[in-house]
Amino acid sequence: MQKYNLIATTTFGLEAIVKRELNALGFDDTQVSDGRVRFTGDMNDIAKANVWLRTADRVLIEIGSFKATSFEELFDKTYEYDWGNIIPEKANFIVDGRSKKSKLFSISDSQRIVEKAIIEKMKTKYKIDWFEKSGNLYKLEVALLNDIATITLDTTGSSLHKRGYREQQGSASIKETLASAMVQLSYWNKDRVLFDPFCGSGTILIEAAMLGKNIAPGLDRDFSFTGWEGFDPKILKNIKTEAFDLMKNDVNLELIGSDIDKNMIEIAKENTYNIGLEDDIKFVHSDFKNV
Repeated sequence: MQKYNLIATTTFGLEAIVKRELNALGFDDTQVSDGRVRFTGDMNDIAKANVWLRTADRVLIEIGSFKATSFEELFDKTYEYDWGNIIPEKANFIVDGRSKKSKLFSISDSQRIVEKAIIEKMKTKYKIDWFEKSGNLYKLEVALLNDIATITLDTTGSSLHKRGYREQQGSASIKETLASAMVQLSYWNKDRVLFDPFCGSGTILIEAAMLGKNIAPGLDRDFSFTGWEGFDPKILKNIKTEAFDLMKNDVNLELIGSDIDKNMIEIAKENTYNIGLEDDIKFVHSDFKNV
């Protein structure tokens, strides 16, 4: 199975936690930079990382990285990659972009140049002049940092913080990935009580329960790579089946949340019910002064 250079993106400051998660999943070749942890793996590993990572935002395939200080250089270097073997003829491919501390500061122009180079290279394989983009999504990004262009392909789709259980949330809700990071940084473990006196929609407690019961955060969602040409759906099915087998349903947890807003308590209870953890977390409508 083909090996890829992979990148797990995350919020600045959480790289060490993502690295620790990857190491626990069996990835030993991790390299940390700002907001990114690099590792290598095949499609099986891509599925595993997407299903199990709790504090990462996305898993990307790094197509290539090179210096680009002019649009001509950006076009030529992008054109060198074998896009005909990366993107199918009818794929709905789009190019996002960002730039920081680079001569090529125009994001829209950089996106346009990269897309043009990809199309021109794909013409050499598919022998057509127009691509209808009617197939599945292939989301690319050109990121320019200090005049180094990095082109990546997103395997995830919707950000990994979208677990699927939080149908409602408050106006100042915390992302699930950050909530999990907070729990992990606190060194809480399943044998200790966890009390959140300002629980809001219950995200921190739900993430703690998922950690305590070893529930993979990506069990109830889909990913972009499942729609790619040639992907074997058995790969993701096997990863999720294994994840179900690794759940610790017999673990008893003491998780308690309170909030002054009665409506938020009801939302927290609903979110907990959505993921099947209503017996593991107790929510109380209470002012913090009554703790």
